[in-house]
Amino acid sequence: MKPSSIAPRPHRGDLLQVQSGPSVVPANPESILEKMGFRVSKQTGEHWIVTGADPLPEFHFYSRIELGRFTLNQATHYQEWLNWRHQHDITTPLSG
Repeated sequence: MKPSSIAPRPHRGDLLQVQSGPSVVPANPESILEKMGFRVSKQTGEHWIVTGADPLPEFHFYSRIELGRFTLNQATHYQEWLNWRHQHDITTPLSG
């Protein structure tokens, strides 16, 4: 296998794989994510917070391109994971 045919692995700073990729993304990723069962909250400027049925975990995106890349690349994976957690009543413990 040629090294060029191996997909690069995300580094720790880009676990959601949104910092690189296509610049052409869905026109309205918020609607797509909401139809998938995510909650999308627009913050100030170019900042969105995406959650599942529970308030945690939160996914933060800082541009429409990042939000669109998540929609294209990782949303289905996280949707399945969040649904599994919710069905098995696995909650994220809060420190404090």
